[in-house]
Amino acid sequence: MEILFDKINIILIITVFLNLILGLLIYSRGRDRKINIVYSLNVVTIIVWILAMIFYRSANAENNLFWCIILYISPTFIASSFLYFTYIFPFQINKTLFFKKWLIFLGNIIIVVLIGGCATIQQPIVKKLPSESPDVSKTIEMYEGLI
Repeated sequence: MEILFDKINIILIITVFLNLILGLLIYSRGRDRKINIVYSLNVVTIIVWILAMIFYRSANAENNLFWCIILYISPTFIASSFLYFTYIFPFQINKTLFFKKWLIFLGNIIIVVLIGGCATIQQPIVKKLPSESPDVSKTIEMYEGLI
């Protein structure tokens, strides 16, 4: 797959590198501290989301559905990992966190099953819209039975 290098994707690539530097810096400052590990996990989930955006914007019609699924699933892990981070910040106290941890990430499992399951059941119908200029091509994917 070829990556599209337009202005938006270049800004997204710069953002990936800045987040990667931030994540490595925080992780290297305290590899044994749970706070640093969980915050670095949060940065990794942000990087995955940004990469999914880049690949979705660059994908052809055949791969578009896959990257759309990743693009919708990945932000849920950002919210969950940040919520988990707020429970342990700043003192790393694990007060009744085991049950809360399962509740926090149970939502992610449900979303992955719902989005991934619906996308694999549905058969995409790809329509090409006519464009005024030859460099602009838009693809709309419509799914039967989603609503």
